[in-house]
Amino acid sequence: MSNLDTIKAIEDSLSAIVTAQGFMLEDSSTDKKLETKASCAIRHMGEEFGASHGDTRPNELKYARINFNEPEPGATRDRIAELCHKIRENVKVAALNVGALAASKLVIRVDHEGYDVTGYTPPITEMEYRLRVTYREE
Repeated sequence: MSNLDTIKAIEDSLSAIVTAQGFMLEDSSTDKKLETKASCAIRHMGEEFGASHGDTRPNELKYARINFNEPEPGATRDRIAELCHKIRENVKVAALNVGALAASKLVIRVDHEGYDVTGYTPPITEMEYRLRVTYREE
């Protein structure tokens, strides 16, 4: 499997996990469902190559623009924690090594680096969730 195929398979698995947790992957700027569901965009932010003698190549993917509508401003902190921990609890090595990666098990590590609230205009909150996925080359 080429590196491009591996990255595509990782992103496909990541999309499936996020969708199963109730996130939408569409552009939320014109979607009226934003009022009831959090919206998430998976953005590939680059890749770091390990030493030429090693067999691991980290591939960093970020969740960007996790938007949600919280009509009760006092509940925003709890909603942020709920959404971020859904991602943290469900994006695991085993969950990513499915589909095209089921046989090769190329994903070897998942690091959840954290998140930042990047925008808050009541009732909309915007977050960025940082995630690093390490995979080995075939």
